[in-house]
Amino acid sequence: MVAQKKKMQSSAVELARKLVQLPSLNPPGQEKDCIILLAHMLTEAGLDVRTYEFAPGRPSIVAHAAGSGNAKPLAFTGHVDVVPLGEKPWTVEPFAGEIRDNKLFGRGASDMKSGVAAFVTATLSHVRSNTPLKRGITLVITAGEETGCEGAFHLARRGALGSADLLIVAEPSSNRPIIAHKGSVRLRISEGKDRPLINA
Repeated sequence: MVAQKKKMQSSAVELARKLVQLPSLNPPGQEKDCIILLAHMLTEAGLDVRTYEFAPGRPSIVAHAAGSGNAKPLAFTGHVDVVPLGEKPWTVEPFAGEIRDNKLFGRGASDMKSGVAAFVTATLSHVRSNTPLKRGITLVITAGEETGCEGAFHLARRGALGSADLLIVAEPSSNRPIIAHKGSVRLRISEGKDRPLINA
């Protein structure tokens, strides 16, 4: 069991490195190579994999592993696009996927290619173990998150997401589960027809 866990951790690190080594800057939106790699891995393992483009060359993935029961699936989500490199020089090659002192360095290593690699690797490991799933697993891997969640909105509008009992977002959180998410409130206030309208 310990050997299997170490192998899975090693596989997750290697997949994270591969994803970091595939530049997926947004803007302009270069997620396709990451999505192709992940879609191939998931399809090869037998998952039902569908891709949806919200713009040419900018696909997202929805992948399902079926469960034996009627319970709604457990869902995991993450994005593969990363923010630009910025104006300051890097102390490492941003797309080398270099490991120093047991830490992975590179653009997108923490936000959030490592998280995507972790849940993809865990899912593949479970599916390949031939252990029946009581409930299914849904993986949602999006493009276009950093500039307005275009990929996720497109999946929702297409009705591609389905339902789930729990959604785990693989954002970096120092391995601490966070059970809430910030939201927004938009108000439109009017005191009467002759009063100015306030938008907040």
